[in-house]
Amino acid sequence: MSIKNTIFVSAFISSNNKHRKLEDYITYGKKFLSLNQNQIIFIEKHIFYEYFNEYSHDIEENNSFEYLVEKNSLKIFEYFVFENKIFVFFEKPDNYLYAYKEEITDFNLISDNTNKNTLEYMFVQCHKTEWLKIAIFMIDQNKDLFKFIPELIWIDFGIYHMIRNDDIFQKGLKSIEDNNSIVPHSKIRIGSCWDVSKKYNIDIYKNVAWYFAGSLFGGPTNKLIEFADLMKSKCIEIIREKKSLMWEVNVWYLIYLENPELFDTYLCNHNISIISNY
Repeated sequence: MSIKNTIFVSAFISSNNKHRKLEDYITYGKKFLSLNQNQIIFIEKHIFYEYFNEYSHDIEENNSFEYLVEKNSLKIFEYFVFENKIFVFFEKPDNYLYAYKEEITDFNLISDNTNKNTLEYMFVQCHKTEWLKIAIFMIDQNKDLFKFIPELIWIDFGIYHMIRNDDIFQKGLKSIEDNNSIVPHSKIRIGSCWDVSKKYNIDIYKNVAWYFAGSLFGGPTNKLIEFADLMKSKCIEIIREKKSLMWEVNVWYLIYLENPELFDTYLCNHNISIISNY
């Protein structure tokens, strides 16, 4: 894998809601995969072989790496390398939130899109930080693949649906790589739709809060690990106290209130600005 200064990390887990057809997610994801960038993709094995087998013909051998999830506890993930992409096979039960599913007895979000905002969709959204953490551990344990640890950036697998222009999409992500090589970030660089300094009259546990855009964020590995650990603790706290869970951006805002020094925000919306303003 040819490492520059940035690795984009993403994931695709199927059948979490009925908001969009599976084939649409696949189409948008392939737009992302077609770019010549360093990428680590977490994906279900059956989905990969059914829809992305064009990347499987050049598999030299399957490998595995050990992920330290808790003290003296290891998870094993199978992965393989295809040019400058690494595909990591990840199944739903590998998401730590499924261990708390039975405790969620009052999941009742206020939403005009119940087909999208299911509990399993929240599980996927709230796991973004953890996928970054796994990717960091993977990099650290594979010195033969990685000569150094670059900046990691989370990007939603289907983010292309916000842009829908190949040239603008490619140039936008390329500009992120170029800018990172000049001025690396020292905090979590994250897009904000709402002014994080203002209070909005909503129930943070029931209504979606767009303090953060959600689909793209990155930063140095030590800050990303800290963010992931805070996220895991906060999600478990919410589950146990509220018997529910909500959008990842809502949980991130609660973390921001307690740790504002961790974040470096920029204004954007759910369009190309989420990429171009990074």
